[in-house]
Amino acid sequence: MVRAAAEGAAAARFEEERRVIMDMTIEAGRQDNATKGALDHASVAAVLSDRAASYRLFSRLFLKPLEEPEIDNLAAMALESQARDLDEGSLLAEGFNDMGRGLHRRHTGTTRLLRTDYTMCFDGVSSQDGLVAVPYASVFNGSITGEKAVLFQEPRAKDLKAYRREGVMVDPDLHLPEDHLSFELSFMADLSDKTAEAWTTGSRDEALRLIDASQEFLREDILSWYEPFYDLALKIVQTRFYRGVLKAAFGFLQLDNETLEDLRDALA
Repeated sequence: MVRAAAEGAAAARFEEERRVIMDMTIEAGRQDNATKGALDHASVAAVLSDRAASYRLFSRLFLKPLEEPEIDNLAAMALESQARDLDEGSLLAEGFNDMGRGLHRRHTGTTRLLRTDYTMCFDGVSSQDGLVAVPYASVFNGSITGEKAVLFQEPRAKDLKAYRREGVMVDPDLHLPEDHLSFELSFMADLSDKTAEAWTTGSRDEALRLIDASQEFLREDILSWYEPFYDLALKIVQTRFYRGVLKAAFGFLQLDNETLEDLRDALA
């Protein structure tokens, strides 16, 4: 009973995060360049809350293979239809389309198929030209890269320092290095929550500091290595769904870099 309740709560939380990211990214994708930057103060807290949920969803997608209830929730959203509301040709649109169509004809073996694809790529079982697409900053952004790349390099220490500075701890039960992409995305969610709290309690200077910290971390500690990881992983994954996850995440990260600029303007 306890396990069933926990699984039900997790599925409900995943469903809410999935809904929020679709609402946020579709709305952002509809905006043209003339309207970007027009966030008013009343909408800042809502945008920050949506950003946090969006980051947590992508964090979950990269953390471990999806469970069947999570796959069912994503399939029910018909992401391929929602993608039509985004800018045609954008990575977000292409990514959501691939995710949706990748689940369109799911069957009794879909969960196992996706689990295998995740493991082969993101756990480093498969390789391309001797390179593995494991989602660790050290592998792509450390002093030793390529076939001899190893974990626990400088990016891991840098991430750990950033987490501690903001009072954030990685779950030790997961037994993964701190520079795993999932942890980095989760940290961005935590920063967004902290920014919302500072903003709503009148701590404008602290909110601005957190926005600057978020943009610095996004640019220097995620976007600095996501593209080579993305390029390699696209050559290894076999399912359309995970190709979509890679594309949608990249599109979202690029969009959020712009969103942070708009948020800073709104808070200034």
